[in-house]
Parts: sequence; structure tokens; C-alpha cells
Amino acid sequence: MSFTGDWSVNWDIFRAEYEDYVLVTGTAEKDKKIQAATLRSVMGSECRHVYRHNLNLSVAAEQTDIRMRAMDMSTTSPPYTEAVHAVAKQHSRQNQWKQSNPPRTGDTGLVQFTIQDVLKVEHAQPGALTKEQLINKYRNVFNSPVESVPGEVHFDLDPNVPAVQSAPRNVPIAMKAAVKAQLDKYEADGHIAPVTDPTDWISNMCKLDYESSLMTTFWTPWGRKRWLKLPFGVSVAPEVYQRKQHELLAGLKGIEPIADDILVVGCGDTDKEAESDHDAKLVALMERCREVKLRLGLKKLQFKVAEVQFHGHILSSAGLKPDPEKSYDLRVIYKPGPEMFISDTLSRATAGCAGRGTVYQRHAICSLQQEQEDVQHVNQADYLNVSSQRLEQIRRHTDRDECLQALKNTVLVGWPDVKEEAPLIAREYWPFRDEISVQNGILFRGQKVIIPKSLRPEMLTRIHSSHIGGEACYRHAQETLYWPNMQTEIKDFVSTCSTCNVYAHNQQKETMLSHDLPTRPWQILSMDMFTHRQKDYLLIVDHYSDFWEIELLPDMSAETVIKRCKAQFARHGQPERVITDNGPQFTSQFTRFASEWEFEHVTSSPRHPKANGKAESAVKIAKNLLRKAAHDGDDPWKAILHWRNTPTENMGSSPAQRLMSRRLKTSIPATNKLLEPVVVVGVTEKLRHRKQLAKSFYDRSARDLPELEVGETVRMKPLPGDNTGRWRVGTCLRRVAPRSYLVDVDGSLYRRNRVDLRVAEPTARATHKTEGPEAAHAPEAASAPETAVEAPPTVTEPSPVRSTPKALSSPVGAPPSDGHTYTRVGRLSKPPLRFTM
Repeated sequence: MSFTGDWSVNWDIFRAEYEDYVLVTGTAEKDKKIQAATLRSVMGSECRHVYRHNLNLSVAAEQTDIRMRAMDMSTTSPPYTEAVHAVAKQHSRQNQWKQSNPPRTGDTGLVQFTIQDVLKVEHAQPGALTKEQLINKYRNVFNSPVESVPGEVHFDLDPNVPAVQSAPRNVPIAMKAAVKAQLDKYEADGHIAPVTDPTDWISNMCKLDYESSLMTTFWTPWGRKRWLKLPFGVSVAPEVYQRKQHELLAGLKGIEPIADDILVVGCGDTDKEAESDHDAKLVALMERCREVKLRLGLKKLQFKVAEVQFHGHILSSAGLKPDPEKSYDLRVIYKPGPEMFISDTLSRATAGCAGRGTVYQRHAICSLQQEQEDVQHVNQADYLNVSSQRLEQIRRHTDRDECLQALKNTVLVGWPDVKEEAPLIAREYWPFRDEISVQNGILFRGQKVIIPKSLRPEMLTRIHSSHIGGEACYRHAQETLYWPNMQTEIKDFVSTCSTCNVYAHNQQKETMLSHDLPTRPWQILSMDMFTHRQKDYLLIVDHYSDFWEIELLPDMSAETVIKRCKAQFARHGQPERVITDNGPQFTSQFTRFASEWEFEHVTSSPRHPKANGKAESAVKIAKNLLRKAAHDGDDPWKAILHWRNTPTENMGSSPAQRLMSRRLKTSIPATNKLLEPVVVVGVTEKLRHRKQLAKSFYDRSARDLPELEVGETVRMKPLPGDNTGRWRVGTCLRRVAPRSYLVDVDGSLYRRNRVDLRVAEPTARATHKTEGPEAAHAPEAASAPETAVEAPPTVTEPSPVRSTPKALSSPVGAPPSDGHTYTRVGRLSKPPLRFTM
């Protein structure tokens, strides 16, 4: 229906068109509610506005005229009678204006009414506002779809917080239809929108800007969606909504919004004035809500109540009082100070309350006098599993102990208020002075006996009689005994026990110490010998590329090993440094070979394979490949070829690429472009990162041991095959390399790592006499730094890589300084004594 021109003519036209529409669609045969809804839908937005806000008439003549028109139209279309009231009212007003204002010269006699004119004419109805009137007049405020309040919200994120993309949740089959319907409703109402572009945030209602709405993207079984309105769960949502609500309702008197509640208060000298003021403020609130499209919940409406519960309070004409549903019922009774027994005692006010009467004396529950009366009947010795002779011994030694006598006197007289006023000799007992008591000449700390200084050595011996560890000894003793620094003295006593040191456990591992980082292929090598299926092999591994060569040895002689090394060096070039263990193949003959081929030969401590961990790790890989190839009956060299051509994890290249700058052709198809030579760059930096990562994990449970001094008495870890498990006493002769020492044990010289040597206890130092050669043994080759676990050249995961500062104790190729011969494990080799005539 058009609202321009003459409304009466427009209504007649609309009525004729609507009657045809009803006839064609069969609407007249349907339920009355459906007929009325159909009429409202085709009336148009302006007509619906008039229909909703102009039903109450205030002029009897207009009502009569409207009723006549309504009756005239109700014969054919009764459902839209209410709509006729609104339109007919406007028509009657036009006729009244025309009769009272006849046309003048130059005046057309035509008046055009707008919606604003109607709203000005239709003022508040006489009488009190009812709930039904409020709901009918502002039905759109309560029932219309939720819309965004003015303005947009933008999210500012901490740049240090990484984006999160959660996986979509599984929706049960039985719930999928309901979930899909709800999502479709949200999308139709303009709350969410589908997302097709990539988003950084995917998570499992004020309006959001586009950038912020992408941060609220969430997964559904039907694709990704994003919120167009500020959703629940966002930390700033309550604060933003509260601020927006205050902004939208600013300037309205008697309106108090808190969270999602709005309180309307009417004021006046009489109930009628207060109700009238309330109605005016409520209408102003509803008009503002309609204007800014703020929707209210009809279920929460409390209309003209005498009192209302509002955020923990009850508001009424009588004033403000607490809400009993959200408050605690406390009974407060006044008591004079002397009758506040517990608080008086805690405030140390008992001394000043003497003479307060029998009530106070009867309830002085914490007084010192009462405590003494309760304790004096308890004999603490009865609770100790100690003989009377031992108690008498403790009492005698306590009487002779100067410190305990001063402590005893202080306890009996009373401790001063400040520590500085206590006797100097007894101040170490100040922190627990309230626990100390005296009974029968013996001092107690709680239920523990305080041991005099002269008896402590005997007690330490008794505590450690079973030779358990220091912590275990302290746990056993702390239940019944006490003296200052008892835990420290027990640990020191256990550490000096000869029996415990002879049968000691292995020492804790030290932090990782690595070799230097190589800067080019075949610069630093590690070698080791191993046996597989009764065959001997030599393995050479490159620290830069992790590429290793393997040689089958007909025998284990030094000459054979040197020949195999020369063949590899002729193929790949001379290295700068070769790291080996102290095997018999790597002694004086190999030292001369190193001198001739101009490379540095570095050896590690015997019985410490971690120092040559690079080779040890490569041996494990080689043995594993040979074992699996033999099991399947495959060619082991093909397995080695594939391993050399497989890219190493976190390196981006294979061992062959890093050594030869090219991929190797295998049975796996590859284009010619891939087989062309390409130099791999950035290897050293990746090795450094892998080494740092491995060291950070390894060092978490490691600590360095103090260095040994030359001439210091030590104990050496049992030799392999020594079933006694005894750490033998020896003397440290010299430091061969970092964490590697030469020691003399029972006349034989051994080179050992620091973890295999422990400082001897004082008793062993006093009784030990050095035997054997006094001169230190100079190693046949430079010595490797003793390190932690070596990084294996594997393609599975990065492991600790070993390589750092070299520290050499003698020049390359230096012969033994004393002319003696030493075994592989470093023991001095002596010729047998022969009988001669």
C-alpha cells in the first residue's frame, strides 16, 4: 500500500487488489492467524509501522468513523479489520482538517501526511501503561531478530602469540541435522558467514570488522564459518558489550544498565506520580531501543514490581537491602576483650589480663602455666627406643657440654624477645626455640634427642653401620636424633667411608665436550674397528658429511689398517685430523704414518668409547645394514648405497651430496637434472645447530667433575673382567688431555677418563704409598678431548654431535718418553723374569 497522495484512495485500491489475491491463493479458507499474517506481509513496511503504533484511538468521533469502515470491510476480509483502524483513522483526520480549513486562494486544499506527522499527533494514551500495551506497541523490540548495535569491534593481538588452527570436531550422526539447521539459521540471521579464503586462526554479539571476524573462524562438517557478530568466549566481549550498552542508552534519566540487565526507576511524591514517571522513562527507553535496534528479552521482563532483585541487592520504595539468596546468614554477638579468649591469646595479651575474674582464668587455654602442667607428667624417654644406660650416657655428656648447658639455662629461664639478647653459643637453636624442652637433664627438640658434641662421632658410626647412602642415613637418623648441621655431617662421614668408596657406584656423567666443527668435507675423520659375522672391518667416517667408508680386513695388523687408510686417502684426499681409540693398530706405527701423510692423530681414553662417539655411531648403522641385508639375502653394498643417498633429517641433503656435491644413481628413477653436480651450502651452520640442540638435552642431567691435581690420591674404576667390583687406589701422574689422566695403580700405568676416577677418601690417602715408575707416560699420539655421546650420522633424528677445542699434551708423532711398552688399555708391559745361570 502506498502512503503518498490520498490515503483513502490508496486504501480502496489496495483493498481491491488484496481481495483478488485472497481469491487466487485461497487464503480465505485458511486459519484466521494465517490470513492475518498474510495481510501484514503484503501491507508493506510503512503500513505495518502504522498498524503497530496507531491502534489506540483517543477521539470518539474517529472511533465511530473507523468502526463503520471496519464493518464495511469485514464482510469480505475480517482478518485485516485491525489494519483498517489505522488507515481509516488517518482518513478521518484528513476530512476533519478539510472541513475546518476550507481552501483559500492559491491553496490546493491537499495535505500530505508522513509517518513523522502521525507519530507527533499520536501522543501517550491517557491512563497508566499496561504490560500488554507495552508488548504490543514495542513488539519489534522484543521479537525482532537480534541485530548489531552501531559500531564495529577490532581485535588487536599480541604478535608473540602464535596462530592456532584447531581440528574440526566430530558431530554425532543423531545431532547433525539439528546442528546444520542452527548454523543455517545463524547464517540467515546474519550472525555468521562462510569462509573460503585461507585463515591463520581457526577456533574450535557486537559487529566485527572483516579482519577481526576472520580470527573467529571455526570448523564445521559443512566447511568453515566466521562470526559477523562478537561471539561468546572472547575475553573482551563482556567489557565491549557493557561499554556499547552505556553508549547507546546515554542521556536517559532513571535508566541503569548493568551487564545484560536494565533497571527503570520511577520517582515521585505519590505512587501515581512515581508510576507516571516510570511509564515516561520506560517509553523513552523503548523508543531508544527501537531507534538503535537494541533487542530485549521478554522472558526477563519484570513490569512495575514493588521490589526487584538487582545484582545482589533488593531495590524497593523502602530503600536498598541485601539479597538473601546471595548473602550469608552471620550471627554477630558482641563480646568484651577479656572474653575473646583465642584472639587475646594470639595477640599475646594474657599477661595483662590478670585479675579479670574466674571466667578468664577458667578459659586461658594457651597459658604457659597450663602447658607446663600438661607436659610435666609426660616422660619423653618412654617414647624412645633407648636403654637406660644410653640415656645416662647422654645426660653425662650433656652436663659436660658447654653449649648445651647454656641452651638448658636459656630454656629454663625463658628465651628473650630478640635473638641478639640470647647467649651467643645458643643462638643457632633460635629458629626452633619453641620446640626445645628439658627433662631429666636431657634436651629435646620435640621428640628428638639433642646429642652432645662429644657423642656425635659415635652416633655417626652407628648411623652408618649398614653402609647405606648419605641421604638414607639422614632419613633414618632425623626421626630420633638432632644436632645442628646433622645432615651435612652425615653426608661428609659417608663420603669418607673406605668401604663405601671401595665398592662405589659409577659417577654422574659430565657435560658434553665436542670436537671442532669441520668447514669442508674429509677434514676431520674418526676410525674404529668392529667384527661382524666373524669378519673384521675398518670404518672411516667423515665429520662434515656423515659419509663413511667400510673396509673388510684380512687381519687386524697395523700394516693392513694403514694400507686401507692410504687407499681411502688417495680417493678422497688427506685429512687434517684423524680420531681413534687406543687400539694396538693405532700405536707407534700408525703415528709414523700420520707424520708421513701430515695429519694430526688424536686418541681417546681406553674404556671410554664416548670419546670416539662419531665412529661408534657409524659402526652401529653399518652393523644394522649388514645384519638386515644378510637376513633378506640382499647385496649389502646396495643397502649402503641407498643409505649414502638418503637425505639426512634436518640437513636437507644426503651424505653423498655433502661429500661429493652430487646425488648417486640408484635403482630409484631420477631425472638427469637431479644427478647433476650441485655444491651444498650452509652445512656447517646446520651442524652447529644440531650440535647445540643435542648438547642442551644431554647437559640437563650432567654436571662437570672437578679436575684432578698431579700427585693426588685417586680410586680407579674396576677393570673389565674384575668381578670384585673394587675401586683400587692409585696416584694421578699427569693430565693427558681434557678430562683424561694418567694414573699409577699398583705399579701399573693407566690412562683413564675423569668419570672413571674419583678422589680417594682421607684414610686412603694416608695409607697409600706410590709404587712403580715415577715418570709419567707420554702417549704415542695426541689425545682427544673426552666428550659425551657422539652424534650418529643417521637419517632418522639429530643426535649429539661431538667436536670442539683440541688440547694436545704432546707433539704429533712424539715417541714414549720413558722407553716402556704399554698395552692397549694403557697398562705398562713388563718382560717376564727369567732364571739365568
